[in-house]
Amino acid sequence: MAFFVMRWLGKILAAVLEIAAVIFLLCKAIKGLGVAVWWVLSTVRRFWRTTVGVLAVAYLVSLVGWVPLVIALVTAALGCVVWWHEHVTTFERFIGRRLRSWWLRWTVYQPRWKNWVRSCGLAVYARGENQAELGLPSIKAVRSGPSWDEVIVRLVPGLTVEDVEQSTRALAVARGADRCLVRQLGPSTVSLDFQRRDVLASLVDCGKLDVDAAGTDVDLERVYAGLSEYSRPWHVPLLACHWLVGAESRAGKNSFTWQVLRSVAPALRDGLVVAHAIDPKGVELAYGRTVFATYTDTAAGALELLDHLIDIANARKAELRGKARKVTISREQPLHMVEFDEIAALSKYAGSQVKAKLDQRVGLLLTQAAALGVCLRGYVQDPAKDTVAFRDLFTRRLCLRVPTEQQVDMVLGDDAVKRGAWAHRIPQTPQGKGVGYVFGEGVREPMRVRIGWNSDPSIKELEQYVTARGQVLALPAAGQTDAVA
Repeated sequence: MAFFVMRWLGKILAAVLEIAAVIFLLCKAIKGLGVAVWWVLSTVRRFWRTTVGVLAVAYLVSLVGWVPLVIALVTAALGCVVWWHEHVTTFERFIGRRLRSWWLRWTVYQPRWKNWVRSCGLAVYARGENQAELGLPSIKAVRSGPSWDEVIVRLVPGLTVEDVEQSTRALAVARGADRCLVRQLGPSTVSLDFQRRDVLASLVDCGKLDVDAAGTDVDLERVYAGLSEYSRPWHVPLLACHWLVGAESRAGKNSFTWQVLRSVAPALRDGLVVAHAIDPKGVELAYGRTVFATYTDTAAGALELLDHLIDIANARKAELRGKARKVTISREQPLHMVEFDEIAALSKYAGSQVKAKLDQRVGLLLTQAAALGVCLRGYVQDPAKDTVAFRDLFTRRLCLRVPTEQQVDMVLGDDAVKRGAWAHRIPQTPQGKGVGYVFGEGVREPMRVRIGWNSDPSIKELEQYVTARGQVLALPAAGQTDAVA
């Protein structure tokens, strides 16, 4: 009896196990099918252009065969070559950048991405004894321009933007690029920008002077200053801001002086902008001194000019009080732009009395005069705090070639070098002259720029253009009683 009971129970157990196995295998199959379907759908969603292209080619092959398709592709390729040769700009806009983005994604970035992020320390691992890999940042999209590739990357939990920023040099080496920048696009999305070609290796045109242009045509919030590393014109503001330019000797910092003056030349000629010069060396700005309404190369003259600007700011402050928060630029209330070359000559080396008076006056202008139509642009070789005590009061900074990375941080702010402002690596060659780094408003990443080059004849051309409607006056020497122009 017991034998039959055991046999009956064994059959039941075998049936149960068989049903369980079938259910298990069915669940695994459903799960596998779901994973496969999900992978296909996500792949199609992520790479829909490539998917549509492959399906279209397969469909055309099934309809007409390989030969007509190859002939059509060769004809299209020849047409693209002719288009590129005749109209490179429109070809790049509509076809070139899309083809290059697709090609680089599937031949460069996607095949090598995992090795890059692992070797550059961007893989996330579990803590403790089990050092299993938890995830890798993934590529969402690739956009390729004439000189830069933008690789849009989704970060994984445990990885921050700061972690990626610390690996930019390693990523640039892995890609074989000159530079790599990190731009945060969202909470978990960044763009890794790889520079394939240096568009700043050659001189940048300073632009032509338009005789028919009016002063009101000049946008003082977007003044052309040169070219950015993204092949786009670089514009700078002059209203409600002050500029500090740090650079060692022969780095091209006075190019910034002449290029901006050239760009606002119609406003200078028509009286909407009034330029002033403090030139302790008495050489650089003196070459085009008639561009300036006031010019001085002495400490006494500098203090007199600064007092004059403080009086202007105070008068405008009294007029605007309760009516407006900033001055409206006009011929009656022009923008006063001060070019202060070699600040250290007066702020450190001219004696303690001059330094104290200068610091007080410059501090007043930097803290109160921006909204009142006074723009101070200072140039310095040594940006140390004991040289330029009011350094942090400048609202905009430009750093050209400097000898040490500490000076880069002095000019642009803490961690500027870590974020990609490598001004200490700019070569001492003609290709590096006028090249520098700047931070835009509300932008975390530094941008590499090159200032427009102004030759000696172009400066004389600027003088003739500005003074076409009458000769300007120079600042009276110390002790004279003539009014400041």
